[in-house]
Amino acid sequence: MSTAPPATRRAVLHGMAGTLTAGLAGAATANTQRPVQPAAERVDPNGRFAGQAVLITGGTSGIGKAAAYAFAREGAKVAFCGRRAELGQANQREVEAFGGEALYVRADVSDEAQVESFVQQATDAYGRLDVVFNNAGIDRPPSPIHETESAVFDELMDINFRGAFFTLKHAVAAMLAQDEPGGHIVSVASVGGHRGYPGVMAYSASKAAILSMTRTAASEYSAQNIRVNTVSPGPVDTPMLERAARDWGLEGLQDFAAGAANQRVAQPEEVVRAVMWLCSPEASYVCGADLLIDGGYVLK
Repeated sequence: MSTAPPATRRAVLHGMAGTLTAGLAGAATANTQRPVQPAAERVDPNGRFAGQAVLITGGTSGIGKAAAYAFAREGAKVAFCGRRAELGQANQREVEAFGGEALYVRADVSDEAQVESFVQQATDAYGRLDVVFNNAGIDRPPSPIHETESAVFDELMDINFRGAFFTLKHAVAAMLAQDEPGGHIVSVASVGGHRGYPGVMAYSASKAAILSMTRTAASEYSAQNIRVNTVSPGPVDTPMLERAARDWGLEGLQDFAAGAANQRVAQPEEVVRAVMWLCSPEASYVCGADLLIDGGYVLK
């Protein structure tokens, strides 16, 4: 718990928000490019991922939910996990309603046994793993390093990094055990893993660790036909970003938009399309790479 007086605390948070959205001279509202619109709610039986088995962590909302729907529309069989069973079950029903194939499994990625079970259930259901989207993650309200509680640091590392490690570990084991070893793994890092934004040390450290882990994994498993890459999103229009705006004391997502060169936040589908490209034959020579999807956020 912070020991700073409330007025000082507010000033610190305002300073952090000001740094995060440097150059803000008022609410940014302009979109310099039209955001990608979600595809129609239907399945293409001849889609890019037809017949492939896709595993997604953190698939109950935000980018993970958008990914589950997008891969299903492209003909994939999708297994996804999350801690919120009601949302997960509703998402599975929606995918099935537009003709997709989905399996929701309740799992907490910070628990290795639950991750191992999730991977096993997916492979039991679909026979193999072709694509893994290592997406689950959380954030927490900002605080300077000297006021960051150890429990908060541990929680962020447990879910964001250890969860990504557990998923990578067991997904790779499953891919190596297949009759035809191979697959594609994309983990979600962040612009926070590239730059040191004040107030979010633990979050940024967890994402930087994912970048390092991915480079090592790519070195170890490329010869076994397993490509491992990351994406680093900037601000994305998700419930998590809405919570972050409140935590930062910002007026809304438009304040995050001001930190991007193109003056808008991304839509989840824009991140998902980049993930799908990384998992497609078009990216067959991309290995151990990180793809910034940030609207030029790190430029500012």
